[in-house]
Amino acid sequence: MPGCPRPRRPGGSEMTWEALSARLAARLFARFEGNRGAAASAALFPPALERLRSTVARFAADVEPLVAAADRATADDSQYAREVLVRAAQAGLLTRFLPRWAGGEASVTALQRRGSVPILMFVEELGAVSPGLATLLGAHYLGAMPILLSFDVAAMRRLLRPLCERLHAGDPAICAFAITEPEAGSDVEDAMGAQQARLCTRARRCPGGYVLSGRKVFISGGNLAALTTVFATLEPQHGIEGWTCFAVRMDTPGVQVVRVEDKMGQRISPAAELCFEEVFVPEECRVGPERRSWELNRVTLDLSRPLVGGLALGAARTVIGDVLAWAERNGLGADRLFHHAAARWIGAYAAAHALVVRACRVVPPLPDLSAMAKFVATDTAMRIVSEAMEWIGLEATVVGSRIERLYRDLRLTQIYEGTNEINRLAVFERVEHGQPLSWPRFL
Repeated sequence: MPGCPRPRRPGGSEMTWEALSARLAARLFARFEGNRGAAASAALFPPALERLRSTVARFAADVEPLVAAADRATADDSQYAREVLVRAAQAGLLTRFLPRWAGGEASVTALQRRGSVPILMFVEELGAVSPGLATLLGAHYLGAMPILLSFDVAAMRRLLRPLCERLHAGDPAICAFAITEPEAGSDVEDAMGAQQARLCTRARRCPGGYVLSGRKVFISGGNLAALTTVFATLEPQHGIEGWTCFAVRMDTPGVQVVRVEDKMGQRISPAAELCFEEVFVPEECRVGPERRSWELNRVTLDLSRPLVGGLALGAARTVIGDVLAWAERNGLGADRLFHHAAARWIGAYAAAHALVVRACRVVPPLPDLSAMAKFVATDTAMRIVSEAMEWIGLEATVVGSRIERLYRDLRLTQIYEGTNEINRLAVFERVEHGQPLSWPRFL
């Protein structure tokens, strides 16, 4: 640099500006690698959350070979998913976020104080190994969410305590969440689209309860679940005006797993098609009031959407670390063009992560803020991984490589929990109903 004295090494000898640039870059990359764990978040999160992060990270690393094996297995081979769930149950990870009065370990006070930040850390660390791993375990809590949000303590004890007892014994008795139907997908996750959706799963009253008939598709963990929260239209209404939620025990006569989908990614987390043929559901297994489950569905999604963003960013964080290590191995550690690209990835990751954390801290969740957190984070993660693959080249496209698997896994995060296009519409849903946007008050 003209007019500037040459920099000096600690010993006093001169060094070139290029050498200084390379040295600073190496320090930056090393600090990024070290700080993305406990050191970075110690100032942001209390020790209890850091212990949770470390526990989940160790668990995810231990089961990563099972994730890789499931990626190569056939779609109907769920042995690896079952083994992961057994280990998760034994580690207490499937009861960690269920309330104590239902047999779990969570407290309402923690939810009020921290929002959904603890479960965000949970899915983010799982997503750092595999978004599919985060989906497999996270879908269990998603299935339990309508029961929790009903605020019916008796129902929580009645429906969730038997599952928690089995989970504490190491039996992976998980929950599943069933909304999607063959002719009703993301449209039932948007207020305007749901008004016109063709909902075919129906329930009718009978002595002592209800009879449920219909089909649900792409249900995460549907073939492994012990209990599934199913949304159905209660006759004689049509559409979401009659939507009612039921907790269906999967060993009930008439419940059938039709098939497990052969997905492009997240293969550790099976997605099943379920058929309900004249299934009797007792009155005590209805979740919440009759014909009021559209609101239950929306609040569930408002809680879960930022978490999808978080698990996607966990994978993006892993890819950033991998591509930085690849650059060092291949002599690009001091390359200014690579520095420019890496800085863009790190900055985009940090901004998206801040938005996700903010959305998770707000209790109760805001629909527009939750939707933004989901599509900003998943789009950001996908862009980071796509650009990182371009730098690595053909090596990144080899089937079985971690970045190739994460690329396929991440693509699904832009689709489930409402496609990102549906989530963009959700940002202005309040405006369409004559209400002001809520997110500016919280950013």
